Amino acid sequence: MSKLKGLEDRSYASISFFIFLISVLLFSIPAKAADIDEEKYLKTEIVLKELLAKKAYKVLYKKAVKAIKSFPKKSYPYYCAAEVAFQLKDDLKFKKKNKKPLELVRKYLTEAKKCDKDGKVGTDFISLLESYQKKIYDDGLKLQKDGFTKGDLHFNSIYKLFDNSNATYTSLYNSYQDLPDSNYSYKEYNHPRYRICNTAKNVTYMTEEEKRMLYFMNLIRMDPSTFYKVFLQAYKKDRKLNDTDEYFSSLMRDVSTASPCKELLLPHEKLYNAATFHALDMGKTGKAGHESSDATDPFKRIERFLDKSGAMAENCQYGSSNPVAVVMQLMIDEGVSSLGHRKTIMNCSYKNVGIAQRAHVTYGSNTVMDFIY
Repeated sequence: MSKLKGLEDRSYASISFFIFLISVLLFSIPAKAADIDEEKYLKTEIVLKELLAKKAYKVLYKKAVKAIKSFPKKSYPYYCAAEVAFQLKDDLKFKKKNKKPLELVRKYLTEAKKCDKDGKVGTDFISLLESYQKKIYDDGLKLQKDGFTKGDLHFNSIYKLFDNSNATYTSLYNSYQDLPDSNYSYKEYNHPRYRICNTAKNVTYMTEEEKRMLYFMNLIRMDPSTFYKVFLQAYKKDRKLNDTDEYFSSLMRDVSTASPCKELLLPHEKLYNAATFHALDMGKTGKAGHESSDATDPFKRIERFLDKSGAMAENCQYGSSNPVAVVMQLMIDEGVSSLGHRKTIMNCSYKNVGIAQRAHVTYGSNTVMDFIY
């Protein structure tokens, strides 16, 4: 019995030791594998960082895509892939292999945010997106001299990718807040392409009303088709106008056939000083018209501020201070057989303008716009 018991004890001991050994192996192998994977990832991340620092974008993209497959829960490879897609968005070879690179940017950054538990993107994520938007917008802005055609590639990218679908993808460049008048804010104008029309936004010497007049005129000049289809149709309905209204009907015809201007109308400080001089003069004396109160010819007056002569024009409006109302009165040009005010605004040859709005003792307000080529 004692011998048998001793054998049983040894058997139980052997089995217990065997079970212990198996358990150690079962728990230690995955731990070692995880350690190895983490070590591999850290080495990969170092390589990605070095390539990013060197701006070796094409090699970086290959490495990043490979790393995404190997380490799908790590955010940094997605970040690198997004950075490359953005930097090479205009590279023909990259675009041939990877169509719609800006959509790749959004795809990779979305994935980066999902697995951003290690802080590699972290709080910089939103600022990164904002920097992308700014770069895209600025690239489009550089093409403004070619009108909307070339710039649209950039502006449409912001409109499609940063579509306000959530807080992360809020667009910085297609809000209503900068439109000339909140009463005339239409969704069709909620697009980055129209923000370039706000050419006086950062000018310090103009009032907000004066800036909005220039913005509105640029909206008309740069895209007469949308102005016709959206704004004028709504304006007609709002004011209960009909086809028998001679001047408004002629405005509809003129705008419907107008070609877009290729260049934006820009603010000009010397012209602004000339316009201000006349607006103050008319306002204090209660007079109206283009001649100064001392009978000085308008062109001589403007030349005095410019120190040069050349093609120029002047629009004057009395009685309204609302930016859209001022421009619309000049565009309708009721009672002016030559339609000179409308033609001046629509004339794409004019590249610079000075706009000044001041108080008027008789009409309450008067606005002067001086234009040059």
